[in-house]
Amino acid sequence: MVLIWYIETHTAAMPFLRRGACAPGAVQPDEETAMYARRTMVSLTLLTLAAAGCASIGQGKDFDLAKAQSFTKGKTTRPEIVAALGEPTQTGMSADGAYIEYMHQRTSANLLTGFGVGSVQDKMKRCRFALDKNSVLRDYTCSEGTPDYSNFGK
Repeated sequence: MVLIWYIETHTAAMPFLRRGACAPGAVQPDEETAMYARRTMVSLTLLTLAAAGCASIGQGKDFDLAKAQSFTKGKTTRPEIVAALGEPTQTGMSADGAYIEYMHQRTSANLLTGFGVGSVQDKMKRCRFALDKNSVLRDYTCSEGTPDYSNFGK
């Protein structure tokens, strides 16, 4: 509504939409035609903003959390984990052996969120597998949820 008001009251930037603004001797559009043109421009502008305003960003490779939680401690090996989940996002060493980690985060946002319309969705899942010196699963932790940004910027 504000955009329609703005266009209707500030048509100096769009003289072809204002009645009586054409060159002398040119055919003047009637008020109904000018109103239709204004509303069409507003609709196309809003449609373009809505279509361009969606974005989705992902980090890490997605993996099956149910598979990740089905491994047996003391029995499953690193090659079996990698065969089931793919290459890990991160690997490392500790005093007790090695670890491999899988992480996936997806953030979806709508550009119009700043105008009070739309939403932001953030989902994250992570699994960390601790392996002994023989590359056998010693322990693991998995989590899934929405990251907490309540203290962001404080």
